[in-house]
Amino acid sequence: MHSDAYDIWYDTRSDIYDFQYDLRSEVYDHDDERVQKKMDKFKKSILRMKEDVND
Repeated sequence: MHSDAYDIWYDTRSDIYDFQYDLRSEVYDHDDERVQKKMDKFKKSILRMKEDVND
């Protein structure tokens, strides 16, 4: 049980870091369209995680 919770926490933390890194690059490049795409993709990822937890 604890290792499952840790795995989920670690994966989530990694996903957030990757999102932050990618988003920062797009913002720095002033690419608003790619920023929106990155944000939309991350939102979909969060919704999928919520669905997985509820199943």
